[in-house]
Amino acid sequence: IVSAIGCGVGKDFDLSKLRYVRIFLLMDADSDGYHISTLLLTFFYRVLPGLIRNGHVYIAMPPLFRIDAGFVDYNGNGVSDVDHTSTVVPGYEGFVTQRQPLAGTSNTNGLYSQQINTTLLDEGTHYLSVVAFRKRATGEAPLFREFRQAFYVDRLPPSAELEIPPTIPTTTQSFRVNALDRTVNRVHIILNPANVPDPLTLATVLNQASREDRFSWTRILTGLQPGNNRILVCAFEESGRGSATFYDVLQGTCTADWNSDGSVDGDDVIAFFGEWDNGNADFNNDGGTDGDDVIEFFGRWDNGC
Repeated sequence: IVSAIGCGVGKDFDLSKLRYVRIFLLMDADSDGYHISTLLLTFFYRVLPGLIRNGHVYIAMPPLFRIDAGFVDYNGNGVSDVDHTSTVVPGYEGFVTQRQPLAGTSNTNGLYSQQINTTLLDEGTHYLSVVAFRKRATGEAPLFREFRQAFYVDRLPPSAELEIPPTIPTTTQSFRVNALDRTVNRVHIILNPANVPDPLTLATVLNQASREDRFSWTRILTGLQPGNNRILVCAFEESGRGSATFYDVLQGTCTADWNSDGSVDGDDVIAFFGEWDNGNADFNNDGGTDGDDVIEFFGRWDNGC
């Protein structure tokens, strides 16, 4: 180092023979890098103090990044690079994938990039912080600028849910769909869809719902049939990935819901035969209670209404 710098040491020290105006110390932003910088600074302080006093020694700190609260080995070098003892950048990581510094080099631009293992991140919103340091003389306080960016980890298909009204008295009804995650940007509501291998292919501009706010869409459906109807909800995200969910809704009063509890199940069969035994189950309204009422009832019951 002394030979490369050229100004000598001790009695032979001559600042005029210094070959470089600025001497930059560039180390990795990890525990090893900090140890090396400490050793080098100690060397300059003990052997070449004149360089420090005259402002020729600089510490070049590479940019660092942190995701959320940090202290996770995102760059895969086996350690959390900056530990909790740092008062400036605790929990930050150094760039490993690409490190092209600017200060003290002939590079026209600094360029840093990092590939990370996203399985370390939960589904949802995360926050990235990057700090870029300016060059400074030895002993000066760190000068840096922080850049922040929110990003969303999206591994799952878009998810949305239909609000089913408690009653649908007419054949025209407005339906609302609520997004269950932040990725949904388009919703389609389809009444009694055709049976096709891929329900998402049924989504067209003709059945696209209107967006009310960030998380809800509405569409008015006409032509609901008395009794049971099926509604298909198709939710899409910007990538084009979609999800399809089917819902059964009841228009009007379901005659197969004999006990009027809002669902068609075995309890209705028990209630129906209880009335049938008493002669009060004229299901087909022909004026009598007989086997035809049983046939008619089970025909509706099998269809869900």
